[in-house]
Amino acid sequence: DHKKLALEDMSLLLAFVRNRYRLPTRTLDEAFAKKLSERAQVPLDIIKKILLLNANIRSSSYVSENTLEEFHQLIETFYQHAT
Repeated sequence: DHKKLALEDMSLLLAFVRNRYRLPTRTLDEAFAKKLSERAQVPLDIIKKILLLNANIRSSSYVSENTLEEFHQLIETFYQHAT
Protein backbone atom coordinates (compact mmCIF):
# COMPACT_ATOMS: atom_id res chain seq x y z
CA ASP A 1 0.00 0.00 0.00
CA HIS A 2 1.73 3.15 -1.25
CA LYS A 3 -0.13 5.49 1.08
CA LYS A 4 0.87 3.48 4.13
CA LEU A 5 4.53 3.47 3.06
CA ALA A 6 4.50 7.23 2.43
CA LEU A 7 2.94 7.92 5.84
CA GLU A 8 5.55 5.69 7.49
CA ASP A 9 8.33 7.61 5.70
CA MET A 10 6.87 10.86 7.01
CA SER A 11 6.56 9.49 10.55
CA LEU A 12 10.23 8.52 10.52
CA LEU A 13 11.23 11.93 9.19
CA LEU A 14 9.23 13.72 11.88
CA ALA A 15 10.75 11.53 14.60
CA PHE A 16 14.20 12.43 13.23
CA VAL A 17 13.29 16.14 13.29
CA ARG A 18 12.02 15.94 16.88
CA ASN A 19 15.10 14.09 18.10
CA ARG A 20 17.82 15.88 16.16
CA TYR A 21 16.52 19.44 15.97
CA ARG A 22 14.22 19.49 19.02
CA LEU A 23 11.35 20.92 17.00
CA PRO A 24 7.71 20.14 17.76
CA THR A 25 6.01 18.47 14.80
CA ARG A 26 2.33 18.91 15.63
CA THR A 27 1.80 21.86 13.33
CA LEU A 28 3.52 21.51 9.95
CA ASP A 29 3.05 25.09 8.80
CA GLU A 30 5.16 27.85 7.26
CA ALA A 31 6.79 28.73 10.58
CA PHE A 32 7.76 25.08 11.11
CA ALA A 33 9.21 24.87 7.60
CA LYS A 34 11.33 27.98 8.14
CA LYS A 35 12.66 26.82 11.53
CA LEU A 36 13.49 23.39 10.15
CA SER A 37 15.20 24.89 7.11
CA GLU A 38 17.37 27.08 9.35
CA ARG A 39 18.30 24.36 11.82
CA ALA A 40 18.87 21.57 9.31
CA GLN A 41 20.45 23.80 6.65
CA VAL A 42 18.09 22.31 4.07
CA PRO A 43 16.66 24.58 1.36
CA LEU A 44 13.19 25.81 2.29
CA ASP A 45 11.74 24.73 -1.06
CA ILE A 46 12.61 21.08 -0.38
CA ILE A 47 10.89 21.19 3.00
CA LYS A 48 7.84 22.93 1.54
CA LYS A 49 7.57 20.26 -1.19
CA ILE A 50 7.74 17.50 1.42
CA LEU A 51 5.03 19.13 3.53
CA LEU A 52 2.78 19.80 0.54
CA LEU A 53 3.12 16.26 -0.79
CA ASN A 54 2.52 14.89 2.71
CA ALA A 55 -0.71 16.88 2.99
CA ASN A 56 -1.82 15.64 -0.43
CA ILE A 57 -1.01 12.03 0.46
CA ARG A 58 -2.88 12.26 3.77
CA SER A 59 -6.01 13.61 2.10
CA SER A 60 -5.91 11.17 -0.81
CA SER A 61 -7.53 7.75 -0.88
CA TYR A 62 -5.05 6.49 -3.48
CA VAL A 63 -1.31 7.12 -3.80
CA SER A 64 0.42 6.10 -7.01
CA GLU A 65 3.82 4.45 -7.18
CA ASN A 66 5.20 7.59 -8.87
CA THR A 67 3.95 9.79 -6.04
CA LEU A 68 5.49 7.46 -3.47
CA GLU A 69 8.82 7.51 -5.35
CA GLU A 70 8.78 11.31 -5.60
CA PHE A 71 7.98 11.64 -1.90
CA HIS A 72 10.70 9.19 -0.90
CA GLN A 73 13.23 11.00 -3.11
CA LEU A 74 12.37 14.35 -1.50
CA ILE A 75 12.86 12.87 1.95
CA GLU A 76 16.20 11.35 0.88
CA THR A 77 17.24 14.76 -0.43
CA PHE A 78 16.38 16.23 2.97
CA TYR A 79 18.57 13.68 4.76
CA GLN A 80 21.45 14.30 2.33
CA HIS A 81 21.35 18.06 2.96
CA ALA A 82 20.66 17.94 6.70
CA THR A 83 23.50 18.98 8.97
